[in-house]
Amino acid sequence: MKRICLTIAFTTMMAIFAVASLDWSVAVGQQDGTAAESQAVQELSDDEKAVRKAALDYAMSWYTGDPERMKQALHPDLVKRTIQTDGGESDFDEMTAGRLVEIVAGGYGKNTPEDQRKAEISLLDVDGNIASVKLEMLQWTDYLQVANVGGRWVIVNVLWEPRHGEGE
Repeated sequence: MKRICLTIAFTTMMAIFAVASLDWSVAVGQQDGTAAESQAVQELSDDEKAVRKAALDYAMSWYTGDPERMKQALHPDLVKRTIQTDGGESDFDEMTAGRLVEIVAGGYGKNTPEDQRKAEISLLDVDGNIASVKLEMLQWTDYLQVANVGGRWVIVNVLWEPRHGEGE
């Protein structure tokens, strides 16, 4: 598999740097990216593009309050988990795809000012019909497990944690 790493910086005239994994920083206010990002995406395989689209739809649907876009990005059996620690005991807090779509429909992400919206997508691996993605948004980091189900790449699992020191 071809591995390319591109980081697109939106604060200074779109600099592109070759690194060790596949990264995109998306200025969410520019929902479909820029010419530099488009050129980087064109160099990807169809599967890599589809995995990236699922991750971007997931992030953008939050910021725009678009439940249909979120629903398209998710497998119906998705489970989203985070680790909650209370009194020294740790346990998972879980959310279903349906609940996530309901929360997106509530429009909470639209409260994030456009100039602060962040969606850094790092494609960690694509192997056959499975992929792993790191998504850094303003207030949290998500690790997405994505699968090609019936010819469509969808997110099947999410493990997330609040970002410490940013957006809190």
